[in-house]
Amino acid sequence: MRTHRLIILFALLSITGCRTAQTISVVKPAKYDEDLSVHRPSLGETIGLSTRRTEPTVIPEGHIKMELDSISNMISRENTKPRIEQGFTILLYNGSNRENATRALGRIRMRFPEIKAKMTYFQPDFKVKAGRFVDRIMAYETYERVRKNFPEALLIPEKIRINYD
Repeated sequence: MRTHRLIILFALLSITGCRTAQTISVVKPAKYDEDLSVHRPSLGETIGLSTRRTEPTVIPEGHIKMELDSISNMISRENTKPRIEQGFTILLYNGSNRENATRALGRIRMRFPEIKAKMTYFQPDFKVKAGRFVDRIMAYETYERVRKNFPEALLIPEKIRINYD
């Protein structure tokens, strides 16, 4: 009994699976034809020889364009301001003796002229710092070169002002 059901089911599936495919007819679209030459500018207009006088566009008070222009001007002013980011510098000298600080500043400027060095005074200490680095890897490479001549040098984190001009 069970085999009869399977044979009937198999026969039905084979009959429905052998159905002939329907043919699909392709309809060609109608040809599009429209004269757009009236909308094209003439040769004189494209090279700036237009005889028509154009009046300057007056933007009405309270128009959205004025507000958008003011917002974009504020954004561009903000982007030109210098930014302060976390960076690194090399501390060469930290102490209260001014002569030692100027000697350290002269030595770094003579041996490494490509590195900017400066001396600052915060009472009661003088500090001689060299370089401004945003990337720790670049700071460490320079620190290793400087440390050969200045064994007391330290690589310290510092906030650095960056100008994007």
